[in-house]
Amino acid sequence: MVSISITSGIELWQFSIQDFPPYINGFFREQEADIKQIIGVYNNLLWVHVGEFHLIGLDVNNGKIVHHIEDMRTIIKSANNNIELGFSLKLKFFLDKEKGILKALLGNSYIEIDLNTLSGLVKKYFGNDWKNGWHIHSTNFYPEEPNRIFFSGYYQLIAGTPNAFGIFDTETAEIIWYDTTKDDSGYFYNPPQANDKFLAILDDKHNLLVYERNAI
Repeated sequence: MVSISITSGIELWQFSIQDFPPYINGFFREQEADIKQIIGVYNNLLWVHVGEFHLIGLDVNNGKIVHHIEDMRTIIKSANNNIELGFSLKLKFFLDKEKGILKALLGNSYIEIDLNTLSGLVKKYFGNDWKNGWHIHSTNFYPEEPNRIFFSGYYQLIAGTPNAFGIFDTETAEIIWYDTTKDDSGYFYNPPQANDKFLAILDDKHNLLVYERNAI
């Protein structure tokens, strides 16, 4: 990873992950460490998710490691010690730049990591009963709405495909609106797109569904 000045085009610093250990990927094969996500900048630190579950905070001025959490799962606490997190390598973080909080909605959980304290919390646990609940497949986020995550997912595991989509409120840690596929129409592998007026989602049969935000 290289940082280059926009004004001068001069290389400012480099950061290499070649010394990070390999990990077992989703296909149960050993894979060299890679950059899963460049998350964003908070308090002059660039936060990066490096495979497997490394969370790195780099000084934006020189690229030096300021914080390195070797396994971010170890800092995430829950009131229920018996839960089994669906914490996969598809994990995608969204940065609330005002509060310095990383937000992630995936699988059976909604988690937050506070970059000020380097501590994490499971704020919502949907459980492992897919037939009677939720499992989140993919998510979208807009900085203009830092308390909303737009998602697609599995609701009551109909046909084993992502048959639902909706809006998750990160303040209340609840799904505040959702809809599902109807009459054997398509499924939703990608999350909705949204602005302040409309929410739209394209299913796998190329049907475009559009909703007015003031009506949902």
